[in-house]
Amino acid sequence: MAAKDQEHVRTFSADEKVRLVLESLRADKSVAEQCREVGVPQDIFEQWRNSFLEGGKRQLFEETAPASNSIELDDDLCRMIVESFPANLLVSRPADGKILFRSGSTEATYGKREHTSEHWACQKARRKFVEQLKETGKVDAMFFVGRKFDDTEFPAQLSSRLIEHRDTTISVTTSTDLSRFYAMTEEIEKINARFEEALEALDEGLMLYDSELRLELFNERANELFFDGKGRFELGKTFQEICDHFAKTGLLVMPPGLAKEDWARFAEQDVRSLAQNSELTTAAGRLLLGTSHKTDQGGYLLTFRDITEQRKAQEAEREADSLLKLIVDACPVNFMVSRVEDGEIVYRSQASKERFGKIDSARSFFLKPEDRLAYLDALLPTGVVNDYPVKFRKGNGSITDGLTSARVTTYKGNDVIVSSTRDVTEFLKLQEELRHQREIAHQNEKLSALGELLAGVAHELNNPLSVVVGYSMMLKEKLEDPIHRERIDRVSQAAERCARIVKTFLAMARQRPVNPEPLSLNDIIEVAADDAGVAVRSKGARIVFDLNSTLPLVDADEDQLIQVFTNLISNARHALADKGKEGILTLRTYVDDKLNRVVAEVADNGPGVPRELQSRIFEPFFTTKEAGAGTGIGLAFCHRIIDSYGGRLSLKSSPSNGARFIVRLPESARQTGSFAEPGAVGAKAGETRRILVVDDEVSVTDMLVDLLEANGCEVEARNDAQTALSLLERKSFDAILSDIRMPGLDGEAFLKKLKASHSEYDGRLAFVTGDVMSADVADFLKRSGVPHLEKPVVPGDLQALIAELCATGEGLER
Repeated sequence: MAAKDQEHVRTFSADEKVRLVLESLRADKSVAEQCREVGVPQDIFEQWRNSFLEGGKRQLFEETAPASNSIELDDDLCRMIVESFPANLLVSRPADGKILFRSGSTEATYGKREHTSEHWACQKARRKFVEQLKETGKVDAMFFVGRKFDDTEFPAQLSSRLIEHRDTTISVTTSTDLSRFYAMTEEIEKINARFEEALEALDEGLMLYDSELRLELFNERANELFFDGKGRFELGKTFQEICDHFAKTGLLVMPPGLAKEDWARFAEQDVRSLAQNSELTTAAGRLLLGTSHKTDQGGYLLTFRDITEQRKAQEAEREADSLLKLIVDACPVNFMVSRVEDGEIVYRSQASKERFGKIDSARSFFLKPEDRLAYLDALLPTGVVNDYPVKFRKGNGSITDGLTSARVTTYKGNDVIVSSTRDVTEFLKLQEELRHQREIAHQNEKLSALGELLAGVAHELNNPLSVVVGYSMMLKEKLEDPIHRERIDRVSQAAERCARIVKTFLAMARQRPVNPEPLSLNDIIEVAADDAGVAVRSKGARIVFDLNSTLPLVDADEDQLIQVFTNLISNARHALADKGKEGILTLRTYVDDKLNRVVAEVADNGPGVPRELQSRIFEPFFTTKEAGAGTGIGLAFCHRIIDSYGGRLSLKSSPSNGARFIVRLPESARQTGSFAEPGAVGAKAGETRRILVVDDEVSVTDMLVDLLEANGCEVEARNDAQTALSLLERKSFDAILSDIRMPGLDGEAFLKKLKASHSEYDGRLAFVTGDVMSADVADFLKRSGVPHLEKPVVPGDLQALIAELCATGEGLER
């Protein structure tokens, strides 16, 4: 070897040589190609590989002076690296197929079989592989049908190399499961078939041209509209050629005063300028309305629809009986006549115009399209409806309750509706007030009955059972350890929670409509303080106001916000009960310019909320007060109300500083979207797998953390998805486990935000849920394609899932 080559090779450390040798064993490239890429002579690289197979890393280390910053790898660690190789790696003797070594992923796929022949569904194909390997010394990307450990067959491909090791010829083979690839190919074919089916089902004629206006695609409806059975479009023809054909054959009527050759030029200008609703007349008498659209590839999509009948109907509908019009115009009754088919108004009385303003269709009378559909469902079967309740929009834009009576009749061949609507807003207000009074009178009875009904399904709750199963399996052989005795106690506590969780549904019995309007948080706080502050002062505590006089308004319901701050002040009163004159309640408002939020704080210098309870403080019916002193409903309702306005209610607490509840709300008449806490870029991944667990159940997160840490993982847990997103701004993880049913951001919203702002976690998120029987959850899991585990969690399944997620993210920059 030349001195120059020897000097070049010496620049590689032992660690680098090991990496290059391992890459050559699994790479699809030949050794010669890899040597050219890294700049190493092939004979020297062969020496490295033989040295590694014979003596492992130590042999290569003897030939290389280690770099000052290199990491010493012993033989055991090298073997561990190969055994944990994420691809299906197999070392065998070609002569008899005896397996000498398999990686962990190979064993997971094929099992612990002794001969490679057991991996092949077709032995003839295996013999062909062996012959090619012996003849050329290598096989690249050969397709075969493999047999898994449970004898199920699957499509796969393999690559192999022959090497000499201690006077024995051995093969080093990697294989890849192609099942998912074939499934994706089949799905693409189905999608293409559905696309073609949808294309032909269109009522519009469609033609697609490339950037040079050469025809690439059309549907049969286009042939029907333009040729009327006397020809068809041809792919590859230019737009000019097609126009010339129409002009020569007379299939299209030329505009008066325009030469045929000029018409084609003007038509092309319309296409390139993306003309809308251009009219064409065919020799068969069709009136076509055409529109041009620009495609993302620079081409043009032309759509044409037949408006012949529509135009005839419009012309016919303009004919009115003048005498009848005079009589009807003089009628003081509020009524209108509209077509059943599309809601187009045929006639409106003057009283109707005054009430509903200028509208062209009865569809504008209804607030939502589905409201009109429900109205037609009630009317059309009999053609008669009396006092049908509707909400309609007046001419001034206000929404009003009404009762509509209508009849269906025929006018000029079309079914029409003759309807009259009465405004019953005041009547319904009186009716609602009576209903509300009855609701108040029977509230206690209804809540009691509802509680008894829901208590019957407490045993169905899955999260406490997940804790029972997880810790039971984990601790079954470790009952002597004091830590595990504590965990057994937590299992018992989780089982007891099953009966309590159902009470959260009782919150539904006390809902009320929301009427948001611009409000001042300062005014709301002062009203709440006047109401609830009396009890605070009666205990000797002081109330300190620190209100920003230039605070922007927020959009909310006044009663609901007063309820929120009254509840927060009332909670502070309980916290300050033992402080006497030393108790201080601080009410503060300010603007968070960074997050573009209006902020209000209710802070006390009481004992604070214990750290272990802070994550549960907003759970319905969870309370830190003594029995009989609180229901646990208040903070859950406060959280729900603030969240419904796009805001956030959070808690900061410590034994030395008391508790501070923070309300953040968007400014009035401003749509700012979601926001997140600022964070730093994630750190580089280390040797230990770093896992983030997101679940609103503290006991579940603790159980998952314990299971993962027992397997050598570094774990952090968060009890809501928004906090988890903030953490991801500062730290990076190898995998994320998340619940689906969570307050605030649920699993689906969490996934959307991850894709939008943390795309590097694509393929490294999995869901852990006990609600897969729910139709909406099952549909979401199917649509998203994200892997999941069902609760109760089995430790072995959890380990396999983490290994899969980390393998997916391996090599990504984090």
